[in-house]
Amino acid sequence: MRVVFVPFNHNNDYIEINKEAIRALELQPVAFSFKVLIASLFRRYPLVLNWVEDKPYGSKLNKLKRFITFIKCLGLVVAGAVFFSIKISVKHNFKPHNIEGRGFYFSVLRGLMRGLGYKFVSLELYDGGGLVHPLYLDDEAMDVLVEEKNNRVLNYIFFGAVKPYKGLDIILNSWPNNKHLKILGKCDDKQYESALRHIIAQRSLKVTWNNTFLPIQDLNKELSDADFVLMNHLENTMISSGSFYHAISFGCNVIAAPSKFTIAKSEQHQFVHIIRDLNADLPNIEASYVGKNKVRREAKKGYSRYRLSEKWRQLLLH
Repeated sequence: MRVVFVPFNHNNDYIEINKEAIRALELQPVAFSFKVLIASLFRRYPLVLNWVEDKPYGSKLNKLKRFITFIKCLGLVVAGAVFFSIKISVKHNFKPHNIEGRGFYFSVLRGLMRGLGYKFVSLELYDGGGLVHPLYLDDEAMDVLVEEKNNRVLNYIFFGAVKPYKGLDIILNSWPNNKHLKILGKCDDKQYESALRHIIAQRSLKVTWNNTFLPIQDLNKELSDADFVLMNHLENTMISSGSFYHAISFGCNVIAAPSKFTIAKSEQHQFVHIIRDLNADLPNIEASYVGKNKVRREAKKGYSRYRLSEKWRQLLLH
């Protein structure tokens, strides 16, 4: 059976990993197209939507392009209700990161899906569950023991696209100047980059940052060597975080500002450390460090590819 999966291609590994989990059930993920739409009139394929209500808020869209994108998303949602059997919308965010005002487009699209009988599933239990966010290594790779490096200086990194809503400036304003921090990610906002570099220089921080995109192989190597990953999302917009699952796939502890997501994860895992005052909390966090192999065992237990496939089985075949 075919499963129409939207988007079918994305720069986020989340999409490819989920398509593989569906293929493990001997189902065939396919892209949305007019041909598939017509075929589904007779065969009634399932439809899975990701980020549809977020799409009109792309950071590179002007007002006209946002409106056009909104109309296209409306068409997709209505067509889904008419032509497909099971209709699933995966919730990734409470609201888009780049939202302006009350988020009219977001509210209309989500409300329309609800009215047309779409089944909403969340990546996190605290938000209702139904699906799990995958790890960034497969189950076999997660079973491989990694070398534990004892009696050494702990390594800290911040990775991913550097954007104001991720709160890196707040981290830098309170980061201890005797600790080294490595920033792995590109900042396209020149004003924000300048502000960050000013903080680093003014506070004489031990920070390494090459403002460039890091290939995935290089990032994975950095995560393999890192002990702690820092997260400080400010807007509380995310239901889940790919950065979190990427970090724990490589056995990293996570230091995070409080949010619905991070608080829920800290209640599940000892390797998630919530910060209220970075300078005051860091010594206790270092003392509570959880070794990489323990992190990886626990991560696989909760978020394995097998478990992801079973969640899709429940959604698509029951």
